[in-house]
Order: sequence, then C-alpha cells, then structure tokens
Amino acid sequence: MDSNPSSSASDPTQSQSSRPSINPRKPSSEIFIFGASPSPARTPFSRDMALPSIERDGEASSIIGSLSSPAVHFRAPSFSISLPPSVEHGGTTTSSPSPSARILTPNSTGDSLTERTRNLTLGGPATPSPFPPQENTISSPRRILPVSSRQSSPASPSQQARFTFTSSIAHEIQNLGIGSSSSSRNSPVPIPTPPRHLLSPQSVSPDSTRRRRSGSRRRSNAQVNEEPYRVEDEQPPDAPFHHPDFQRGYHQAKNLVSDLTSVLRQSSLHTEPASPFAGHYERAQTLSGFECPAKRTVGLVGVSGVGKSSLLNALLDVNGLAKTGGSGACTCVVTEFHYHNRNDFVAVVDYFNEAEITDHFRELLNGYRRYYLHRDEDSKDDAVLARDTFLAAFEPHLRQSEALLLEVDMETALNTLLLWAKKLDTPLRDGDINARRRYESPTPKECSMQLKKFISSSNPDRGVVWPFIRKISIYLKAYILSQGLVLADLPGLKDTNSARVKITETYVRSCDEIFAICEIRRAVSDQGVQDVLQLAKRANVRNTGIICTQSEVIYEDEAACDLRGGDAATLKRLMEERHEVANQIGDIKQDLKDIEGKPNGISVGDVPELNQLNTEKKSLEAEKERLELKLKSHLMVTRNLDVKGKLATQQHEEFPSIEQKVFCVSSKDYWTYRGKSREKAQPYMDLSGIPMVRRHCISIVAQSQLRAAKEFMEKEIPVLLGSIKIWVQSGTQKIGAERRATIRNMLDEVDRELQEKLSMPGSSLRKTSQLMKQEFKEHISEIMRNQSPLWSSAAGKASMDWNGWHFSTYTAFCRNYGDHSTGAVPYRRCWNDEAMAVMVARMDSPWDMLRQRLTSLNNQSGELIREAMDGVIQSLSTNADIPSETVETLIVTLQHRHNLLLDEVDQTHELFEEKLRHIETATFTGIRTSIIGELMKESYEKCKNELGTGSDARRKHIINTRFGDHACGLFMELHRCCRDKFSQWAEELENRVQEVIISHLEAVQTVLSMLRDGHAALEGDRDPEFRGRVDDEVERIRREMERINEQLNAFLVI
Repeated sequence: MDSNPSSSASDPTQSQSSRPSINPRKPSSEIFIFGASPSPARTPFSRDMALPSIERDGEASSIIGSLSSPAVHFRAPSFSISLPPSVEHGGTTTSSPSPSARILTPNSTGDSLTERTRNLTLGGPATPSPFPPQENTISSPRRILPVSSRQSSPASPSQQARFTFTSSIAHEIQNLGIGSSSSSRNSPVPIPTPPRHLLSPQSVSPDSTRRRRSGSRRRSNAQVNEEPYRVEDEQPPDAPFHHPDFQRGYHQAKNLVSDLTSVLRQSSLHTEPASPFAGHYERAQTLSGFECPAKRTVGLVGVSGVGKSSLLNALLDVNGLAKTGGSGACTCVVTEFHYHNRNDFVAVVDYFNEAEITDHFRELLNGYRRYYLHRDEDSKDDAVLARDTFLAAFEPHLRQSEALLLEVDMETALNTLLLWAKKLDTPLRDGDINARRRYESPTPKECSMQLKKFISSSNPDRGVVWPFIRKISIYLKAYILSQGLVLADLPGLKDTNSARVKITETYVRSCDEIFAICEIRRAVSDQGVQDVLQLAKRANVRNTGIICTQSEVIYEDEAACDLRGGDAATLKRLMEERHEVANQIGDIKQDLKDIEGKPNGISVGDVPELNQLNTEKKSLEAEKERLELKLKSHLMVTRNLDVKGKLATQQHEEFPSIEQKVFCVSSKDYWTYRGKSREKAQPYMDLSGIPMVRRHCISIVAQSQLRAAKEFMEKEIPVLLGSIKIWVQSGTQKIGAERRATIRNMLDEVDRELQEKLSMPGSSLRKTSQLMKQEFKEHISEIMRNQSPLWSSAAGKASMDWNGWHFSTYTAFCRNYGDHSTGAVPYRRCWNDEAMAVMVARMDSPWDMLRQRLTSLNNQSGELIREAMDGVIQSLSTNADIPSETVETLIVTLQHRHNLLLDEVDQTHELFEEKLRHIETATFTGIRTSIIGELMKESYEKCKNELGTGSDARRKHIINTRFGDHACGLFMELHRCCRDKFSQWAEELENRVQEVIISHLEAVQTVLSMLRDGHAALEGDRDPEFRGRVDDEVERIRREMERINEQLNAFLVI
C-alpha cells in the first residue's frame, strides 16, 4: 500500500477507489510483496461496503482476488516456524520483519484471530503496494450509483464500529506481507478493465430496504474470459534461476549454441569419423540441448486415509493416477514419481529378493503365532497384519489350508509359503534376483489400473503381489517434476510391518525435504506428525514441514460457535448478506412464476419484464456465488491461520532448532475447479493451496539449477568456442614441418606433466583415500577401540534402569525395537539412544575434528589440480613456437577447462560430505536403520518371541546382556561397521575424482592434438570460405555471451 498519507489509498473518503488497476509490469512474472501500511482511519460504515481483504492489502485487492481478473491471485502462503527476533524500542518489544516466509509463535492472548496473528510474518518485509487506486463506478443489484454518492451518507456509530473492527483485522493480517502472484509467467499482464464485483474493497451489497422488482436493477454485460487454467502459468518460485531476466539470458545462451550448431552443420566435415571438427560439432549439438541437471527428492509421509494420494494427484495435476481410498494397501510400498518428456506413463516395479521375502514371512508368522497360539494380546496388531498379508497373496491356498499358519513347524510353513509365492506373477517365479519389471500405459487411467493389479486381483483364484514389491517408480510428464524433482509417497511410520517402516526410515535419510501429511482437523493433536518430525530430526534431515489436507471441510454453524470477536462478526455479516441475496433470488423466481403462470398466458407486454427479471436473476446468482466464495475464503483462511499459529507454538516447543513450513490444502477444491476457465478457477485454485505447495517444491531444485546454468554459460560455452577457434586458427596460420615438430615435442611434455601430477599411480591425488583412512584411524578408530569398555558399562547401567518397568511396558518396547511410548512412558524413548548416550557425547568433538581434517584434504586436492594446470599455462605462455594469437586462445580455453574441472571436483567433494553426514547419522543415532539398530535387531526379535512363564525375565536378560556385553562386542561391532562404511566411501571419492580428472585431461589432449598433428589445419584448408563463416559465428557468439554474462552477473554470484 502506498505509504503516502495523502494518497487516495489511505483516504477512506475518496470516492473512486473501489479497486486498483494493475499496470503492465516488467518483467511479467515479477513478484510483488504487499507490506505493512499505516493503521486505517476510522471510516463511516456502509453495509454496501465489502469486507477488506484478510489475506492481503485491503485497498489493493480482495480476499481472493477478482473473479473477473486473473491477474490478481489469492495467496495461500506457506509458513516457516521459528521465534521472531525482537528489537527493543523504549521498553516496547516489536517483531522484526522476516525476509523469508515464516510463521512466528503467537504471543497474544486476544480471543480473535486478529489478536493471535498480530506478530505473524508470512511473506517478508513490508513493501509499498505497486498498484495505484483506479477510478471506478460501482453498480448494485438495484441501481447504478457512484461510489462517492453512497459514501456521502453518514453512518451510524454501530456501523462505524463494525467497519473499524473488521478493518483492524484486515490491517493486522495485511501486515503479514503476503505476496501477490502473477497469473502469467511469460507474458505481460494486461491492464484489466474494472468490472464491478462484490469482492472489491468498496463493493456494494444488496439493499433490502428497496422494493423488489425495481426497474433499475443491475445488468451484467461482462464478457467471460474462457482462457483455460494452465499449471505452467502459475507463478514461479522466488529464486534467481526462475527470475524472468535470468531465464531470458539463459535461453538466449542456448539459442546461440543452436545457431552455432546450425553453422557447423553446413559442412560435410561433421559427418567424417575421427575428425577434429566432428568432435566440435557433437559437443555443440550436446550443449544446444542442455538442461540443468538436478535431482531433489521430497518425501510425503502419512498414514492411510489422510489424503496423501489425493494430494499427490493434485500436485502432479493428473487426476486419478495415485491410488486413493481407505485401503492400507494403497501406500504399502514406496512409490516414486519421476519426469519423462513423453505423454505416456511408465511404471517400473522393483521386487524383494528371496532372502528378504523369507525374513519378512518369518516375522509375520512369528507375530501371527504369538497371538493365536499364546494369546499374547500385545501381538494382536502383528497377527492382523500377517493374516491380511498372507490372505492378499495366498487366499486361494489358505481357503483350503489356513491351518498351515499355526499347525506345522516354522521352516515347513516358510518353505510352503515361498513355494506358493513362486507361482505368482513375480520375478520369483522366473528365478530372477533383485529383478524389476516395466509396464507402459497410454493414459493415467490405464496406469492406475495397472497399479491396481498389484493391490487387488480380479481373479479370485490368484493372489496379489504387493507384499513382494520393494518400490514402484512412475515416469510421467508433469510440470512439477520437469525441473528434476522426485516426489515420493512413503508408507506411514505407524505401519506394524517392520520391513515397511525400515524402508521408510532408510528412504527418509536420502530425502532433501520431508512433509508429514495429516488432516487439518487433527493437525495439532496428530501423533503421526510428531513421529515423522522426530524421525527427520534424528535422521539429520534438515528440511521438514507439515501439509494439512482437507482444508475445505469446515462448517459454518461450527465456525459461528468457535469464532470470537471480529472473526465472528465478519462471518455473521457475510452469512446475512448471502441470505439477503438468496431471498431476492427467491423473490424474482416467484415473480417469474407469477408471470409465466398467468391464466391467459404471457402477453407481449410481459416480455420486457421477463427479460429484465431473468437478467437480474442471473446477476444476483453471480452475486451469490461471489458471496459464497468470500464466505468460504473467510472460513478457510481464518481456520488455516489458526491451525498454523497453534502448530507454530507446538513445533517450537518440540523442535526449537528446526524451521518447519506449514501448508493447508484442499485437493477436492482443486479438482472441482481445475477444468474451469482461468478466470473462474483462479481464486479457487489459490484458495486450495495446491499451487503454493507446487511452487515450493519446484523451488527446492532452483539452487542446483542455478549452479548448473552458471557453469554452462560461464565455462562450457567458452570452452567450446575456444576449441573451435583453435581449429580455425590452426588452418589460417602456416607452420613449417620443423617448427611443428618442436611444438609437438613441447605439447607431449605438457601432456606427460599433467598425467604425472594428476592421474598417474604415484600422484598425490591417487593417495586421497589412504590419507582419509589415516585421519579416520587417528581421530575416530583409536578412541572407539579404547573407550568401548566404558561405553559398554554405561549401556549396561542404562538397560538395568528399564528392568523396573512393568512387564507389559517392557514387552511393548521390545516389540517396537526399543523405540516407543506407552501410557506408563508417555514421552517417546529410544533404548538405543539412551544406551549410546555416553559414546555420542564423547565422540562429538573428535567427529568435528575429522570433518575439518577431511575438508582440509579436499582443499589440498583442489590446490594440486590448480598448481598442475597453472604450470601448463605458464609453459604455454612462454613458448615462442606457437603463434601468439593461438597461444592466447589456448590459454583462455585451458583456464575455462581448469575451472570446469575444479567445479566438478568440488561437487564430488560435496557429495562425499553428504555421505559423511549419513555415516554420522548411522553411527550416532538409534533409529531402526542405524548401525546399532541393525545390530540390536536380532535381540529385539528374540524378545518378541519369548512367551509364557518367565518370559519377562528372559527378555530383560537378553537386552541387558547385549547392551552390557563385557567383551565390548556391541560397540566394537559398531566401530567396525562405521570404519567399513567410511573406507568404502573414501575409496569411492578417490575413484570419482579420478574419473573427473581423466575426462577433462582427455578433453585437453583433444585441444592440444589440433596443434600437434596438423589434421585440423588440413580440414580447414579444404573449405576456407566455410572456415571463415565459422570464425565469424564464433566471434559473434563470444561477444553475445560476454554481454549476457555481464547482464546476469548479479544472478550468477552463488
């Protein structure tokens, strides 16, 4: 909002400021942030004056934006959860504006949402509204009346109070700084005409004091824009890579390489095998199709029935693909969604191998028998899962011999089940190990039907195969996936099948971001949300969030009872206005019925009135629809903000050091309006929250894309241009045989020097893994070996503390692998973590020291590469045999090649650092998939199978013995596993660095060969005119790239 006190935006008595005009913007997808404005003046209330926006600037836009203007969007913002930084001003503490989207812990005790959201920050620092007020004439259902004439009437004190209070709500929430989205990404936003609509800040509500059937009722001649809603037109993320200026320059660079490819294609040289020119053409062709390679994975975790599959369908914008329903089998396996640039759908199914299936069946049978043979009530859930799984896979067999599950010995039962499994349509039948199968479908419906075959069978004499599936990967053309994002639908952590939970835990550790999915009505009390966030914290997943589904499920009567203060007053007024319009529609319908039901029929004189009544009915129905939307918006946004505020407080208490984003979405509303025109759909799509989640997910990939684009424009293209320039120069500068021999000898020496320093077995870079292992030995291994007896003693003492627990509580913890909570132990505890507490505290500092030493070694590797390349460049720069112009081009090209090499080596080191974090998580956390979790699995399984008299004592003996092993067996095993993982990854790092170095050395050899053997000169001499055209094109592109890189310099600073 304009902060100028004299502006019409801040003057409530201005007559023609019903809504802003949206001026053309540059660029079209620039993101405007609505910021704080001065407190609104107390304004005379008019019942024809609409409620100001509760989500954005009250003068700049309505609650959800104009139904007739697709350029103004309702925003359903995301939130990051953290405490606000405070600044003291004269004893008053005020919240500093946050530059990121965050939800801050509410600290007000007011009873309305206005009070509770006063300190929330959603969009960033306050900025002036870019939209100036626009003159407009407002029409009502009864008559056409200028705004100024309506505002000149004095308002009653009660009306003033109502308006001031609701304006206060709008003012408080407009300070949240929610940004407006642009409806188009690639085209300028046109200046919209100012049609009248009730959602405008100054719009008119029906006047019940007028006589119905007034002759001056409103007529609507607005033209409906039937342009379809397109996901591709949604506002891109607020990231440098997606900025229109950067995208423009990036695509210009790609087009320049395409131009170069077209010129190179004009000669038949590019078709000749082993030709230096052909190599340049192939490289140019590859770069012309460059796409920023990036992969980021977002995992969605939630129990069955919370709307996870529906959310995925909406995010993918493919209705009915992910299976929805109440069946727990819908998400019984990990399902990944990947992008491919085709219109069909491909499902790739990975299956468990025979050993994994055997272990899985053994666990299920044990649970089944504990319950049915030993009446162990704690194993009831395990028994139900086992029976459901076996019936799903083997129902035709079990109908005749279900006694197999109980009456024969374990090994015989397992062998029989495996025999049955090998008769199903799985790789087991064909004897494949770790096999996968591929299925192609032309439509989402057929793909969904194919997936359904894994869950249910149309043939009652055949079982289903989902118990044998490890993971399903679906490839499709979805906008959200097009930038490299992978969406993963994960089984819930409440799954009693430990194999599935283990898969989820393992997968979570590889995700870049995790979202806990829950129903909005249960979001604050949902234990599943806490479990997911707790797992993410322990697994060292840095980015977490919550998505609350079914935000449309809200009832007016309940809301009217729950809301207080201004929120309740607003709801009541909107309901009254809607009722008033509904009554007028009813009156008109009765009028129409009276005229159409005349005994003598409709006369010619009745036709004008009939037409007028039908026109008014249509206008009032549109008015009612707008009021319905406005009411729906108020209910949903009010509840969304309330839930987010409560989650902010709760999550800060539980996870004070983690920022979490919260979204509220409605998949139902998304699909209800997805097929409508953009003008009709836009406010509902924004209110659904789906575009906001989609935008956030796309933003996760943006940083890595920027890095790849920077490398492409600043290094890859210059290297290509330099190589082609050397090809041109090698033919234009005549060199005698003796001089060429001297050049050849010098270049051979350069090549040999690079090989010796960077890739030969004796080079320092070939000793990287050996040096890393030595650092690990000094800083980690020696401590872990020496301290193991102390840690075993501490773990034994911890396990003795649990011996005092009631046997049912102890059994429940054993059944959940030591990680559980009960009524007697209400807070979640993990035995593995408690047993390792002394070790974890002792190893914190040594591990940090190891990380620093490894970083130093990686930096030394970079320095070795830099020194080797600098030496080569120095040798070339002082050589007098190579023409000076060629030397200059060669040096510049090698410098770019050098930078490319260092960038790739740095990226390899970053991957190693990420793996090092995985080792740290696996070593020092007690989650089920950690090292100690795997080492303790057998002990917990033994405890689960202990039944009958004395079983409690036997369980405690098993646990006490394993944790307090005086031979230090547990902690020595943990040390060996950690060491082996580290050694493996250190060797992988060295091998990967060598692959990168060899690849770039081969490229350097190719460039040097053009000067060494003279073949490039011979090629150019065959068509000097073509060589000249190539030279001209290279120079043109070089100048253009310098201009583009200079313009984008601010974006390319990473």
